[in-house]
Amino acid sequence: MRSHPIISAALAVAATACASSSQAEQVRDAHNERIDERTVAQTQAVEDREDARIDRIKWKHELAKNDVVMYGKQDPQAAKQLILVDEQQSTYEAKVAARYETIGVRINAAREKLAILGNKAPAGLRNELAAVQREHTQLEPEVRALPAAPTTIWEESAETLDNRLAALNARVKRLTVEIENHAV
Repeated sequence: MRSHPIISAALAVAATACASSSQAEQVRDAHNERIDERTVAQTQAVEDREDARIDRIKWKHELAKNDVVMYGKQDPQAAKQLILVDEQQSTYEAKVAARYETIGVRINAAREKLAILGNKAPAGLRNELAAVQREHTQLEPEVRALPAAPTTIWEESAETLDNRLAALNARVKRLTVEIENHAV
């Protein structure tokens, strides 16, 4: 007869443990959802700023083209071509800056999701997060320097930067997936 209360108590403790585990998972999932919502909002803000920059670039270059036509003493076609190239480069530079900023937003989200795991987070994930943060920081001077790159090497600089951003973006995506999979 004494085993029945002991079994009942053991079942109650097990049920409480399962409920708290389930509740902990629900809290973690809700926190991750808030992180995802904030990340989407921040990414949208980056995209909105990018669109505004590109609109300003187009407007500025349209004015420059009109000035060449009205006041240009040099060959208007050659001047228009130079303005077009500058507009394309400036637009690309705005897009690169937005990509860089978006990657930063996603790194912050990964950091927050990893923090939710706390001590359960594998060292490998923490190390990878630190590595992508370092790489992101190291790319900042290159992103800022692209507009000042000499015309002779601008295209090469842009291509190198583009490749590095794409590789970093892929690493952040993989890291985020690994963090989310580990949380399950």
